[in-house]
Amino acid sequence: MSSSRHPGVRLRPAAASAGIAPRAPSSLRANPMRFTLIAALAALVAGPVLADQTTGTVHSWTPATHTLVLTDKTVWTLPADLVVPVDLATGDRIDIAFQWKGDDGLGAIQSVARVAPADAAAKRSGI
Repeated sequence: MSSSRHPGVRLRPAAASAGIAPRAPSSLRANPMRFTLIAALAALVAGPVLADQTTGTVHSWTPATHTLVLTDKTVWTLPADLVVPVDLATGDRIDIAFQWKGDDGLGAIQSVARVAPADAAAKRSGI
């Protein structure tokens, strides 16, 4: 006996006469592994915001324009409200923490912290 609403699905005679809907084949039932995989892929595609940081040596710092240039020629334009060490100077070794938005590029710059003052950085690098 075959159900007209679900072709290919056979019902037991008692189930068919009682009007009980057939169960989907096992390949169509909810699969926890499949659900987990789909949820993980959706989370990756949703636009991740990743925390990142970089370390460098200050080449120049211009407080008026909030422009920080590192010795590797990387230019960082910092937000006006970001707290930067007051006596930041050429040669200081710093950490910059920021958010990376994947394909959308740089997000918010979170902090600038001095790792070593200019004289300590120079001694460590052999300058």
